[in-house]
Amino acid sequence: MPVTKRTSTGAGKTAHRITKRVTSKGEARYDARVRLDGKPITKTFVRRADADAWLRQVLVDDLRGVALDPKAGKVTLKDYAAKWLERGGTRGKLAPKTQTYYQDLLRLHIEPPSR
Repeated sequence: MPVTKRTSTGAGKTAHRITKRVTSKGEARYDARVRLDGKPITKTFVRRADADAWLRQVLVDDLRGVALDPKAGKVTLKDYAAKWLERGGTRGKLAPKTQTYYQDLLRLHIEPPSR
């Protein structure tokens, strides 16, 4: 029977768990699962401590607003930067002039030119 630790934080925003399973060779594996923005992310580890460390890091990144789905390689820098600006930067509060400056930088140097 798998040993499962389930925890959720906030108002159901992030749910996570670590499940122990045994391979066909009799070796223990730990599946760490977390749901970010409604998308499940799973990673398997040989040691429980490694699974705990990875899960803690993902949750900390989520709280800081920098958590990224490792399978989301299709997110463009333009889209990521626009979302970051919309949130108000890393700390959630950009001065209006700074916000305008960053938007101009994004428009001039990141977004492809209109043709």
